[in-house]
Amino acid sequence: MKKLSFSHITGVMLILAFLAATIGQISIMRNFDWEGRPYSEILVMYHNSGTALQISWSIFALGAFLMIPSALLLHKIFHHKHTPFLYIGTTFGVIAGMAYIIGIMRWVLFANMFSAMYVAQPTNENTEQMIELIFQAMNVYAGNSFGETIAPIAHAIWLIILGCAMFKKPICGRWLAIAQILFGIVIAFRPLEYVGLKTLVLISDVGVLLWTVMLLVFGILLLLAKEKMHVSEAQGA
Repeated sequence: MKKLSFSHITGVMLILAFLAATIGQISIMRNFDWEGRPYSEILVMYHNSGTALQISWSIFALGAFLMIPSALLLHKIFHHKHTPFLYIGTTFGVIAGMAYIIGIMRWVLFANMFSAMYVAQPTNENTEQMIELIFQAMNVYAGNSFGETIAPIAHAIWLIILGCAMFKKPICGRWLAIAQILFGIVIAFRPLEYVGLKTLVLISDVGVLLWTVMLLVFGILLLLAKEKMHVSEAQGA
Protein backbone atom coordinates (compact mmCIF):
# COMPACT_ATOMS: atom_id res chain seq x y z
CA MET A 1 0.00 0.00 0.00
CA LYS A 2 2.81 2.36 0.83
CA LYS A 3 4.41 1.91 -2.58
CA LEU A 4 1.04 2.18 -4.29
CA SER A 5 0.28 5.48 -2.56
CA PHE A 6 3.64 6.82 -3.72
CA SER A 7 2.80 5.89 -7.30
CA HIS A 8 -0.51 7.76 -7.07
CA ILE A 9 1.07 10.85 -5.51
CA THR A 10 3.84 10.82 -8.09
CA GLY A 11 1.36 10.40 -10.92
CA VAL A 12 -0.60 13.43 -9.75
CA MET A 13 2.63 15.41 -9.33
CA LEU A 14 3.75 14.65 -12.89
CA ILE A 15 0.36 15.62 -14.30
CA LEU A 16 0.41 18.90 -12.36
CA ALA A 17 3.94 19.60 -13.65
CA PHE A 18 2.72 18.99 -17.20
CA LEU A 19 -0.28 21.31 -16.76
CA ALA A 20 1.74 24.12 -15.16
CA ALA A 21 4.54 23.99 -17.73
CA THR A 22 2.15 23.74 -20.68
CA ILE A 23 -0.30 26.43 -19.58
CA GLY A 24 2.51 28.80 -18.62
CA GLN A 25 4.48 28.30 -21.82
CA ILE A 26 1.48 28.62 -24.14
CA SER A 27 0.41 31.83 -22.41
CA ILE A 28 3.92 33.28 -22.67
CA MET A 29 4.24 32.37 -26.35
CA ARG A 30 0.92 34.04 -27.14
CA ASN A 31 1.56 37.26 -25.23
CA PHE A 32 5.31 37.85 -25.14
CA ASP A 33 7.28 37.43 -28.37
CA TRP A 34 10.63 38.56 -26.99
CA GLU A 35 13.12 36.30 -28.76
CA GLY A 36 15.67 38.21 -30.84
CA ARG A 37 14.45 41.66 -29.83
CA PRO A 38 16.68 44.39 -28.32
CA TYR A 39 16.56 44.71 -24.54
CA SER A 40 15.07 48.19 -24.77
CA GLU A 41 12.07 46.76 -26.59
CA ILE A 42 11.81 43.72 -24.32
CA LEU A 43 11.61 45.84 -21.18
CA VAL A 44 8.85 48.02 -22.61
CA MET A 45 6.93 44.97 -23.87
CA TYR A 46 7.17 43.31 -20.48
CA HIS A 47 5.93 46.39 -18.65
CA ASN A 48 3.03 46.88 -21.05
CA SER A 49 1.96 43.24 -20.66
CA GLY A 50 1.18 43.85 -17.00
CA THR A 51 0.36 41.36 -14.26
CA ALA A 52 -0.97 38.72 -16.65
CA LEU A 53 2.52 38.08 -18.02
CA GLN A 54 3.99 37.81 -14.52
CA ILE A 55 1.35 35.22 -13.67
CA SER A 56 2.18 33.28 -16.84
CA TRP A 57 5.88 33.18 -15.96
CA SER A 58 5.01 32.21 -12.37
CA ILE A 59 2.90 29.28 -13.57
CA PHE A 60 5.74 28.21 -15.86
CA ALA A 61 8.13 28.42 -12.89
CA LEU A 62 5.76 26.24 -10.88
CA GLY A 63 6.12 23.55 -13.52
CA ALA A 64 9.90 23.70 -13.07
CA PHE A 65 9.56 23.64 -9.28
CA LEU A 66 7.45 20.48 -9.43
CA MET A 67 10.42 18.71 -11.04
CA ILE A 68 12.04 18.64 -7.60
CA PRO A 69 9.39 16.65 -5.69
CA SER A 70 8.79 14.59 -8.83
CA ALA A 71 12.46 13.53 -8.92
CA LEU A 72 12.34 12.58 -5.25
CA LEU A 73 9.10 10.63 -5.60
CA LEU A 74 10.30 8.81 -8.71
CA HIS A 75 13.41 7.86 -6.76
CA LYS A 76 11.22 6.32 -4.08
CA ILE A 77 9.34 4.25 -6.67
CA PHE A 78 12.19 3.03 -8.86
CA HIS A 79 15.06 2.70 -6.39
CA HIS A 80 16.00 -0.76 -5.13
CA LYS A 81 19.15 -2.66 -4.21
CA HIS A 82 20.25 -3.01 -7.85
CA THR A 83 20.01 0.72 -8.65
CA PRO A 84 22.24 2.56 -6.15
CA PHE A 85 23.25 4.86 -9.03
CA LEU A 86 19.76 6.38 -8.94
CA TYR A 87 20.86 8.56 -6.00
CA ILE A 88 23.15 10.38 -8.42
CA GLY A 89 20.37 10.79 -10.98
CA THR A 90 17.92 12.10 -8.40
CA THR A 91 20.47 14.65 -7.20
CA PHE A 92 20.82 15.94 -10.75
CA GLY A 93 17.02 16.01 -11.08
CA VAL A 94 16.81 18.32 -8.08
CA ILE A 95 19.64 20.47 -9.46
CA ALA A 96 17.84 20.69 -12.81
CA GLY A 97 14.62 21.86 -11.16
CA MET A 98 16.46 24.52 -9.15
CA ALA A 99 18.41 25.75 -12.19
CA TYR A 100 15.25 25.98 -14.30
CA ILE A 101 13.58 27.96 -11.51
CA ILE A 102 16.47 30.45 -11.42
CA GLY A 103 16.31 30.82 -15.19
CA ILE A 104 12.55 31.36 -15.29
CA MET A 105 12.18 33.50 -12.17
CA ARG A 106 14.33 36.23 -13.69
CA TRP A 107 11.21 37.10 -15.69
CA VAL A 108 9.05 37.25 -12.58
CA LEU A 109 11.41 39.29 -10.40
CA PHE A 110 14.21 41.02 -12.31
CA ALA A 111 12.24 41.82 -15.47
CA ASN A 112 9.41 43.28 -13.43
CA MET A 113 11.73 45.53 -11.45
CA PHE A 114 13.91 46.67 -14.35
CA SER A 115 11.00 47.23 -16.74
CA ALA A 116 9.30 49.47 -14.18
CA MET A 117 12.52 51.46 -13.75
CA TYR A 118 13.02 51.63 -17.51
CA VAL A 119 9.66 53.20 -18.33
CA ALA A 120 9.61 55.47 -15.27
CA GLN A 121 9.66 59.19 -15.92
CA PRO A 122 11.81 61.14 -16.00
CA THR A 123 14.69 59.04 -17.36
CA ASN A 124 17.69 59.89 -19.48
CA GLU A 125 19.65 57.96 -22.07
CA ASN A 126 22.45 57.07 -19.67
CA THR A 127 20.00 55.65 -17.14
CA GLU A 128 18.23 53.61 -19.80
CA GLN A 129 21.53 52.19 -21.08
CA MET A 130 22.58 51.28 -17.54
CA ILE A 131 19.28 49.47 -16.93
CA GLU A 132 19.62 47.62 -20.24
CA LEU A 133 23.19 46.59 -19.38
CA ILE A 134 22.28 45.33 -15.91
CA PHE A 135 19.27 43.43 -17.24
CA GLN A 136 21.40 41.90 -19.99
CA ALA A 137 23.93 40.75 -17.38
CA MET A 138 21.18 39.17 -15.26
CA ASN A 139 19.70 37.56 -18.36
CA VAL A 140 23.05 35.98 -19.22
CA TYR A 141 23.69 34.89 -15.62
CA ALA A 142 20.25 33.49 -14.76
CA GLY A 143 19.05 32.59 -18.25
CA ASN A 144 22.04 31.46 -20.28
CA SER A 145 24.13 30.07 -17.41
CA PHE A 146 21.46 28.39 -15.29
CA GLY A 147 18.33 28.01 -17.42
CA GLU A 148 20.00 27.04 -20.70
CA THR A 149 23.23 25.35 -19.61
CA ILE A 150 23.25 23.92 -16.08
CA ALA A 151 19.55 23.00 -16.14
CA PRO A 152 19.49 20.98 -19.38
CA ILE A 153 22.76 19.20 -18.58
CA ALA A 154 21.49 18.18 -15.13
CA HIS A 155 18.08 17.37 -16.63
CA ALA A 156 19.69 15.10 -19.22
CA ILE A 157 21.81 13.24 -16.66
CA TRP A 158 18.74 12.70 -14.47
CA LEU A 159 16.64 11.29 -17.31
CA ILE A 160 19.36 8.96 -18.58
CA ILE A 161 20.04 7.54 -15.11
CA LEU A 162 16.32 7.34 -14.31
CA GLY A 163 15.71 5.48 -17.56
CA CYS A 164 18.43 2.96 -16.69
CA ALA A 165 16.84 2.43 -13.26
CA MET A 166 13.42 1.97 -14.84
CA PHE A 167 14.78 -0.96 -16.84
CA LYS A 168 15.47 -2.71 -13.54
CA LYS A 169 11.91 -2.07 -12.34
CA PRO A 170 9.64 -1.73 -15.41
CA ILE A 171 6.45 -0.68 -13.62
CA CYS A 172 5.26 1.41 -16.57
CA GLY A 173 6.90 -0.57 -19.37
CA ARG A 174 10.41 -0.67 -20.79
CA TRP A 175 9.41 1.62 -23.66
CA LEU A 176 9.05 4.46 -21.16
CA ALA A 177 12.53 3.75 -19.82
CA ILE A 178 13.90 3.95 -23.36
CA ALA A 179 12.00 7.21 -23.91
CA GLN A 180 13.58 8.73 -20.78
CA ILE A 181 17.07 7.88 -22.02
CA LEU A 182 16.41 9.21 -25.53
CA PHE A 183 14.91 12.45 -24.23
CA GLY A 184 17.89 12.82 -21.92
CA ILE A 185 20.32 12.55 -24.82
CA VAL A 186 18.35 15.07 -26.89
CA ILE A 187 17.96 17.58 -24.04
CA ALA A 188 21.74 17.47 -23.51
CA PHE A 189 22.14 19.20 -26.90
CA ARG A 190 20.75 22.51 -25.56
CA PRO A 191 24.07 24.15 -24.52
CA LEU A 192 25.46 23.54 -28.03
CA GLU A 193 23.82 26.84 -28.98
CA TYR A 194 26.99 28.54 -27.80
CA VAL A 195 29.14 26.74 -30.36
CA GLY A 196 26.78 27.55 -33.23
CA LEU A 197 24.98 24.21 -33.62
CA LYS A 198 21.51 25.72 -34.02
CA THR A 199 19.92 22.62 -35.56
CA LEU A 200 20.76 20.48 -32.54
CA VAL A 201 19.42 23.23 -30.28
CA LEU A 202 16.11 23.17 -32.15
CA ILE A 203 15.99 19.39 -31.78
CA SER A 204 16.66 19.81 -28.06
CA ASP A 205 13.85 22.36 -27.67
CA VAL A 206 11.43 20.01 -29.42
CA GLY A 207 12.67 17.23 -27.16
CA VAL A 208 11.85 19.27 -24.06
CA LEU A 209 8.33 19.92 -25.36
CA LEU A 210 7.78 16.22 -26.10
CA TRP A 211 9.19 15.26 -22.70
CA THR A 212 6.70 17.65 -21.09
CA VAL A 213 3.88 15.82 -22.88
CA MET A 214 5.39 12.54 -21.72
CA LEU A 215 4.95 13.73 -18.13
CA LEU A 216 1.21 13.49 -18.68
CA VAL A 217 1.52 9.95 -20.06
CA PHE A 218 3.92 8.95 -17.27
CA GLY A 219 1.57 10.36 -14.64
CA ILE A 220 -1.45 8.50 -16.01
CA LEU A 221 0.51 5.24 -16.20
CA LEU A 222 1.55 5.61 -12.56
CA LEU A 223 -2.05 6.22 -11.54
CA LEU A 224 -3.02 3.00 -13.33
CA ALA A 225 0.00 0.99 -12.15
CA LYS A 226 -1.67 -0.87 -9.27
CA GLU A 227 -1.45 -4.39 -10.66
CA LYS A 228 2.03 -3.96 -12.10
CA MET A 229 3.22 -2.43 -8.84
CA HIS A 230 2.30 -5.55 -6.90
CA VAL A 231 3.98 -7.77 -9.52
CA SER A 232 7.16 -5.67 -9.30
CA GLU A 233 7.15 -5.85 -5.50
CA ALA A 234 6.80 -9.64 -5.62
CA GLN A 235 9.70 -9.95 -8.06
CA GLY A 236 11.93 -7.65 -6.02
CA ALA A 237 11.31 -9.51 -2.76
